[in-house]
Amino acid sequence: MYTLKINNLCKSYGKTMALNDFSFEFENGIYGILGRNGAGKTTLFRVIVGMLEASSGDYQLYKDDNKIPKKEEGRYIGYLPQEFDMYRYYSVQEMMEELCLIRGIKKKEIKNEIKKLLGLVNLVDARKKKIGALSGGMKRRLGLAQAMIGSPALLIVDEPTAGVDPEERVKIRQLLSDYAMNHIVLMSTHIVEDIAHICEKVIIQEKGRTRFKGDIKDLINEATEHLGEKYFPSLKEFQEYAKENDVISFYRAGQDVRAIIKSESGKLKSEIGLEDAYMWSIKG
Repeated sequence: MYTLKINNLCKSYGKTMALNDFSFEFENGIYGILGRNGAGKTTLFRVIVGMLEASSGDYQLYKDDNKIPKKEEGRYIGYLPQEFDMYRYYSVQEMMEELCLIRGIKKKEIKNEIKKLLGLVNLVDARKKKIGALSGGMKRRLGLAQAMIGSPALLIVDEPTAGVDPEERVKIRQLLSDYAMNHIVLMSTHIVEDIAHICEKVIIQEKGRTRFKGDIKDLINEATEHLGEKYFPSLKEFQEYAKENDVISFYRAGQDVRAIIKSESGKLKSEIGLEDAYMWSIKG
């Protein structure tokens, strides 16, 4: 069992507080982190992996109940940054071999390690391709493969399905879900559907502060108490309404438009999803 304990973590840039008093305890499982651009998600990740130094607060990684020394934490952490790239003239195989050596994989185990990881992200047939010749989605999958070298205890993935086609997105969801059974996975994404499918817990960041942290079902229940709905027979009528009223989200419902709105009565005829609850959280 691995545990990551974060206590009152802050990161500021001059007078701007990019991360403000973040605390949470992560155990084996997968956690979704949501927030608009500039909410502090990437800052949090960069502090944990050692790319940024915290202004205050601390964090500690544990194996069972034993602290992992700070100087050793790096080999327990895998990271897929929001923007991932490598030398464009390396082949996929060459890049993975280089990174396996850096991560301390024994030479006799490198071949099998690469074969296993490229198989997981469906890139075995692309192993001889140059990095510069890969599509955006293929680079994203390669980035995920390199983050998983050595089966790190803590896997941090920033926008893991960005630019990936729907079929591969489903595969990546399943891969991360399976991996989280015995590891900690922190996943940030703008694709709320990804988190809704594979996470039980979510953290919502807004302007550096934590707006919500806990079970997704609790967030939805809380939002349900403050939301209502209106139906419009045409898109035009809805658009006229939206000009003068605050709308949380809207959907096509057959020929009608269903609008989710703020409501003190909290009367909803149909259930809402994580995306509705998330939008209520950051707007409300």
